[in-house]
Amino acid sequence: MDKRQEDFFRQRENKIKKKIVSDIENVGWSVIGVFGDIEKNEPPFSYSVGFSRMGKPEIIVVGLPLEIAQSIINEIGQRFKKTGVFPVAGDIRDDLANLPCTFIALSEQAVKERLRAATALMDPPVEALQLIWPDRQGKFPWDEGFDESMRAAQPLLGTPPLKH
Repeated sequence: MDKRQEDFFRQRENKIKKKIVSDIENVGWSVIGVFGDIEKNEPPFSYSVGFSRMGKPEIIVVGLPLEIAQSIINEIGQRFKKTGVFPVAGDIRDDLANLPCTFIALSEQAVKERLRAATALMDPPVEALQLIWPDRQGKFPWDEGFDESMRAAQPLLGTPPLKH
């Protein structure tokens, strides 16, 4: 990479960082969208940066279109601001994105690998919850009869509940 290219990417990184910091200062959090990698069979994901400053875990949504995932994360943040209620691992909610969902805690390794902006900007330790969405029959990835063709779209980044 030549100097011109390096400068371009450095400027882009600085703009992104400024946007994240501005969002956190003005709203309380920012939402990062990460495109998937078709060649590596990795789905897109979106995650929050800033809930940690409020004493709450960051939220990640894997496998849904970025716009939908970002909308869900923003809805969680807005509800927390209004009600003081924030999801915890094991919660089952049916009021987000018009579908039932639940949450699992991310492993420390998954936080480091996936929530890079959060780990760079928030004080450690950064904790996170993954919003888990069901298949078309309403089954979660750990439920008997879950649609196996959907498993790659939503890899679990933490330990699923023992029973659901």
